[in-house]
Amino acid sequence: LKGKMGHREAVINGIFFHTQFEMRYGKNKYVASKPFRPYKISINGDNTGVVYQAEQKTGLFQSRSFHQMVRNGQTYDCYAVAISGESTKHPVYCGSRQIALVESERVIWDDLFHFRIYAKDESDSLTALLFSLYMYVNACYKPGVKVTQSVSANSFVTKDPFLLDKYNPDYKNGIEA
Repeated sequence: LKGKMGHREAVINGIFFHTQFEMRYGKNKYVASKPFRPYKISINGDNTGVVYQAEQKTGLFQSRSFHQMVRNGQTYDCYAVAISGESTKHPVYCGSRQIALVESERVIWDDLFHFRIYAKDESDSLTALLFSLYMYVNACYKPGVKVTQSVSANSFVTKDPFLLDKYNPDYKNGIEA
């Protein structure tokens, strides 16, 4: 993860099961609308998609935010579901089928963010990993800031019935993190 002090954008490079990936802030040809904070995705050197924050109108003055990824011609959605006293759940969907679940801890010690990924195969795990990295960069990344001893906690609770319905507590049964 590389970034410049005073900027929230980053370049993310990594290797996941012999698959090299890069995420970089910028627009991409895969999305026709105007996405918020888009990051281009390259897999093994090929430009394969983009991840961004999307918004869905739910009423005259209401909307719901979620993360969306277009990769290799598929569209994936990642929702945040906060249940009181539990880690935040981020179910990942391809259409109407859940392909992964990301859990993020509500209590953050010393600016160390922990994500646990549950997925049935390597491809779905990579999709969930890319969403996790995007969530971190989009909300938590502070380049150039010295890490100090600290404790912080998220205390929001999801009340939106649509989002609550997206979380399937039985999804991770039989899947190792």
